[in-house]
Amino acid sequence: GAKIWECSHDLTLFIDDNYERWIENGYRTVLEVGCGHALPAIQLIKHNFDVDLQDFNREVLEQITLNNVKKAVNEKYSYNNRLFFGDWTDLLEFIPSKHYDIIITSETIYSITSYKKLIDLFDHTLTYNGVIYVAAKVHYFGVEGNINLFKDFVLKTKRFDVAVEKTIDANVKRQLLRITRQTSTSVEY
Repeated sequence: GAKIWECSHDLTLFIDDNYERWIENGYRTVLEVGCGHALPAIQLIKHNFDVDLQDFNREVLEQITLNNVKKAVNEKYSYNNRLFFGDWTDLLEFIPSKHYDIIITSETIYSITSYKKLIDLFDHTLTYNGVIYVAAKVHYFGVEGNINLFKDFVLKTKRFDVAVEKTIDANVKRQLLRITRQTSTSVEY
């Protein structure tokens, strides 16, 4: 939560390139999962999206996330949305069901033990025609998770489809995934 990872920047740049299409398609409500510094969410707030924020650590939300949002938003933009903290499984009773048009997350798939919790959170909170964007490194060193394992896990749930939206070639290759419900009619952006 305290470090800004590369994929957060990737997601922020992707938002800059795509937010107008999301508005045209009626997407307005957003949840950033594992928000940390909330750079992607701040971009969406600046474009008048209704954004809620989630992080595992309450301290991160109170000391880092809120400060960043307040500095970036100031009087020019309004922000009075919800903040959620805690384990993803525990949040299912607090986060609104089928509420979010867009869910964004970066650097949250490095541990395979968290995949089911994350997918359950996606399934609980995403609108039927919504879209999820996951920004991640292709390989994480020193941990068991990676982007291919995550894509396979997503497909095995038979709840979602997954596609690579963008690949960033760097020292450590990164990708941005687009995830939609299998029965979704969402626009592919």
